[in-house]
Order: sequence, then structure tokens, then C-alpha cells
Amino acid sequence: MSEAPAAPEHDPLDEAFEAQYAKQDGEKGQPANPKLSRAARQVWLKKPDRSGQCRWIPDDGSDPGNQLDRWSQKDFGDSDFMVMQISSQTKREYESTDAETQTDPIVVAERVAQTPFDSDVYERLGAQMQETFPKYKTPGQYLIDGKKQVVDTGGRWPISRDCGISCQLMASEDVGTQPDVKELVNVIEADLAPVQIPEEELPAVSNFLRGVAKPMEDALQNNSVTQAFLFLEMSRSDQGDFEAVERHSLEVPAEARSVAVEGDQGEPPCLDVTSVSWNATGNVLAISYGDLRKTGWCNLKSCIGVWHLHKLEAEADADRDGKLSREEMKAAGTSDIPSALLEIPSQTTFVSCIEFHKEEPAILASGMYSGEIMVWDVSAEEEVPLMFTSRISDYAHREPVTALAWVPDQKEKALQLASLGNDGRLLLWTLANKLDSPIIGFSMAMVNPQRLRAEYRANGSITAIPSAKEKLLGGSAFSFFPENRGEVVVGTESGAVLKCSFPTHDEDSKERPPDLPEAQGKVKWTHRAQALVDNVPTEEKGKLRRRLEQDALDQKKDKLTLQFIFYTSKPPVSTLFPCSVNFYYEGCMGPVHGLQYSPFHRHLFLACSTDGSLRIYHKLRRKVLLHIEPPCGSYLYGAAWSPARPMVLAVVAGSGAVYIYDLKHSTARPVVTEQVCKGSELISLSWNNNRPGLIAIGTAQGSAKVLEISENLVTPLPQEIEKLNTFAQSALEDRIV
Repeated sequence: MSEAPAAPEHDPLDEAFEAQYAKQDGEKGQPANPKLSRAARQVWLKKPDRSGQCRWIPDDGSDPGNQLDRWSQKDFGDSDFMVMQISSQTKREYESTDAETQTDPIVVAERVAQTPFDSDVYERLGAQMQETFPKYKTPGQYLIDGKKQVVDTGGRWPISRDCGISCQLMASEDVGTQPDVKELVNVIEADLAPVQIPEEELPAVSNFLRGVAKPMEDALQNNSVTQAFLFLEMSRSDQGDFEAVERHSLEVPAEARSVAVEGDQGEPPCLDVTSVSWNATGNVLAISYGDLRKTGWCNLKSCIGVWHLHKLEAEADADRDGKLSREEMKAAGTSDIPSALLEIPSQTTFVSCIEFHKEEPAILASGMYSGEIMVWDVSAEEEVPLMFTSRISDYAHREPVTALAWVPDQKEKALQLASLGNDGRLLLWTLANKLDSPIIGFSMAMVNPQRLRAEYRANGSITAIPSAKEKLLGGSAFSFFPENRGEVVVGTESGAVLKCSFPTHDEDSKERPPDLPEAQGKVKWTHRAQALVDNVPTEEKGKLRRRLEQDALDQKKDKLTLQFIFYTSKPPVSTLFPCSVNFYYEGCMGPVHGLQYSPFHRHLFLACSTDGSLRIYHKLRRKVLLHIEPPCGSYLYGAAWSPARPMVLAVVAGSGAVYIYDLKHSTARPVVTEQVCKGSELISLSWNNNRPGLIAIGTAQGSAKVLEISENLVTPLPQEIEKLNTFAQSALEDRIV
């Protein structure tokens, strides 16, 4: 590459650069840098920076052997070369620390507009422009370095591709007035188109860039490392910031849930919305009907109503703008036409709980007052929606099913259904056998913890067979450990809160030979039958295996299956379903009706009770971590964590009110108190995981309400998870077991 011609002896641009370097180095107490020659500035190196982008730097001849691309002035347009030259010469490096990120000089040949700046930078830029380019009476005259000079800018402010900014000059009739900073800011935001800079304007551009480059670079650097808003919290002084508005009211017609008798006088319809559940997409809501006051034989017509929210919202949206106003919500009234109505085939039972499948949007499970479990396909229009019904037997639930949950299975790579009943049984079902029998079962009893620990130390058994004095506890609510289904916390009708083991032996697929010598080679154990028996305490397991193998030989069966165990051999229920309780928490004074693990912390779970208390527990601590009493003085029937905000939870009460707590704001007072029903109880609650601004609530008046909560109860706040972790850690620092 030929050497470029030498620079003029007195180059005003060189003098400006030299003066700028001398001023900046003098402020730092360093000697002034030597002036670069004009010829050296006309040879440029294309060098990649840390972000992978290329920047152009002048070649000072210090490293002639490098392999970087070299470009001369002739490779650029005149204006491009001068702008790049000015930007590169006036750019100064920062001394970065470990906590800061160095901002590389921004010089691009593609003329791409760079990152926009905040309003503070625009204000400072406008003030600098106002100081650098004050208007004179004659259009096109400006004060530059204290001297009046004529600059023909073509009606525009000079442009810096280093900053990606261009500004429109004021009209000629406005000459003589001071520039308006806000107008300049608006012009800057609206006009970012690059322009060619005439050579005669370059001195003005040089002065302008020299004045604004440093403050803009400072602002960029500060914005990249600032933590000024890291702990910014919204003001909670105004309770109007939090609200819950009724979005929909849903109710199945009374005749669909009434039993007709002679004389056309029907029994009173079911009024209790026993359970509500959102499907996997968050767009379908199911509500079930029953009578929770029944304690014996019943004659009811129960059903499940299913609604599609997008259909309801389309009908209520009068102005077709895609949003529901408060007036449209009120005008919509109560919807009594469900998308699907699932009628219970028997009038001697009713639906006590329902739960949608977590992955299949159309699959719905229902637990019955009679102990049966039903699985429905809510999308079936022509065919019968009922898919499976559990068999009534001594090994199924013999009393009302109070809770359901879909839990993952490692062997089948699918979700299985867990159920809890008033009979004290915790059972696991699979759709693979059409609910013919449970595949795993446990019982809940007040087994002496010392006996459990002694058996574990003696033979490694984590279960025990309850004695006659150790009574079973009726289950009322449960929640599985978030990370796996090996543990579950259970709330009972007596107020006890228990932690139970739930081993299912999914990964233990090794086939073991029979214990009886005569059964060798004649009888094989299936995986499910072997897993069921493996939960029996060690001292009884060997006896049970030999008995089952002998029964198989007597019946000439070559396989030991679940069906053979439950319906042919029929061992004692207490032996097949041992007690797996391994920890007792501080209990409540009344039945526990709501219980759920936190979706954001694996060791925290909440429980609510008819004693009027809402409690938060730590899995590793027996004592209650936080005790809350909503200002209602009535029973609490359901509670749930927010799926979006780690420290927000909701609870429904017998007073007809729903209370929403923001623990980041207060651990004692709710931020929302919404009276949903007057003179009636709220008995069920479900938070929409996909649309966390919606909460479904079941009432004792025959209707379900869908509430929409304010945005600040949905949007996570900075450091909220960290505060929840700190809140949980405080339980371990002062642990009382």
C-alpha cells in the first residue's frame, strides 16, 4: 500500500485533537500524548473488539507485523473517513473495574444507528447543543470556539454516526430565538436518518462531537453497570393499587342438578360448588356440584359444568375490542349455558373433588362421595364423555375422596392419579389399567414415631403396620413434594399435618425370583405387583411374598399380578397399605381444608383450617413458620400460592370473602379483601397457572366466580425470590424440632 501524502503544516483539525488530548491528559495528571501525523491517521486497521464487532483504529506504526486489514482514506468516502477519524481520535478509554463493563468505541462502517439513550442524556445533549450552536440573526451563522462562522448545514444539525443522532434545525422565521430543548429532544427521537456531511461543515461537527462525546459515553457506561433500580419497590401506601374484580359468574341451571320426584316436586338442587379446576391451557374451567353437609345416604343429582373462557369473553365483548371493560363484565351477568355438562350416572353419590390433567387439556378426574374415581373426556361431543370408573372393592376408597393430584411416573413416562380419602388411605392409580385397581397404597395413622425410628434402624423399613390402638386419620388435603413424588404432606380431619413417604419403586425394574423353592421357574412377579409388596415392612414382606406365591401355585397362575393379589389372594388391607407417616408438624385446631407446596420454594407449604388460621410451614421444621388469621373470624376452606409472584397467596373464607396477601408488603394484613358473596360461604379455590391474573372460586350458592386481580399482584418484583429464600432460611436459623 502506497504511503498517503503528508498533512498540511497547519491543520486546524490536528490542532483541535492535540488541544483536546492535552486538556484530558492534563486533568488526569499525565503528560500530553504526542500528536499523530496526518499520514498515520490516513491508514486504518480493522480490529475486532471484545463483543465480536469490528472497529476502526488509526495505525500508528507500532506493530507493522500484525495481520489486521489496512484501509486508506481512498477506501472510504471523504465524509465517512472524516467522521470515523474524528470519532476515533476523540474516543478515550475508561479504566474499568471488575464490577464494570468496558464500553468499546462505537465506529461502524455500515451506518447502523446505535443504542438509544435515556431522557437524561437527551436533556444534557440538548443543553450542549444549545450552548454550542446558539442562533444569530443571520441564518446559518453559529458561534464555534468563540468565533462567528458561516456553516451551511442544509437545514440539519451535523450528524455523528458514533452516536447515531441527527437533529433538524429551526426554520428561518424562528431565527433570533433560543432553541427549545424539548423540541430538540423530540426531533432527536424522530429523526435518526444518516446524512452526508459536506467537507466545509466538518469543523463544526468536530466541535460538536468533542463537546457531547464524553457526557454521552459517561451515560452509556453508567447505564451498563448501574444498580440504582435493583431494589426499587412499588409504593404500597395506596390500597387502590390492589384489587380483584369479578370477571365471570358461572352456574349450571338448577334443573340439571335437581332430583325429580312424584308431583313434579323436586328435591332442592345441589348448591355447593365442591371444587373448581383449570385445565392445562388455562382456558377451560370445570366446576362440580354436591352437598358437603351430607353425612350418610344421599339422594342427589350431581354434575360437572365445563366452560370455555374464550367463548364467554367473546360473548361479553360488546365493542369487539378484544378486552372486557367493567361495564361489559357487569352487563354479561351469569352464564348458565356450559360448553359441556357431565352428569353423574348415580343419584346416590355426588362429586366431592375434581382435577384436570396437567398435560392433556381434555382429561378430567373426579372423586366421588361414595369413594369412586371417574375420568372424563370433556372434549367428547357425540360419545359418552365418561372414560373410566374405579371398581368398588375393599382396596379402593370406602369413604369420600377428598383430594386428587396428577403426579409423574418414571416407568410409564406419564402422569398417574393420586387420591386421598376420608378413610385414611392414600392411593395411586394408572390409566393404563383403566382404574381397575390401585397400584400403590398407604394408610395414615398416629403411629408412634419412636417405633418407626426403631424399625428403620433395625431393618431399614420406612413403613409400619398400624396397631389396633393406632387409629387411622381421615385425610382432607394433600400436596406432593415439587421435585419428585417420593414425599407428600397431608392434612387431616383432626387437624394433624403429616409428612409421609410415598415410594413407588419406578426405577427398580429388576425381576426377583420367587422366595418359595417350589415356585422357582413356575411363577413370575410383575413389576407392579413386586412394587406393591416392597412397601410392606421388612418383617412382614417375606411372609406375604411366600403366601402370594403359594396362592399362585394353588390357582395354577404363572404370573403374580395386581389383579390376582387384590381379587384372588386378598391379603389384609393393613398389610398391603402400611403407614408411611414419618414426621408430624404442629397441627391445627380444626380440619385442614387447603394445603399446597410453594411453586417457588421446595421446602415451604401452606395450610388453612376451619380454626380460622392460615399457616406457612417449612418442611424441615415442626413449628409453624408464619401464622396468619384473616379478619373474618370464620372457617377457611381453601388456600393457594400465586403461580406468578413468590410471596403472594390467597385464601377463601366462610364469611364469603377472599383474602389476598402480599408477604412482601405485610405478613399480617391482606392487600385485597373482596366480598364475593353475602350471607354465603366460599368453599373452593383454584388459581390459573397459565393466566395468573384469574382466580376461580366456588360458592355455596350454586355459582362459581372468576376474579381478575390487578397487574401488580401478577408481575414479579425485583429480588422477590431472594426475599422468599431469606424468609425460609430464617426457619432453619432458629429451628425447633
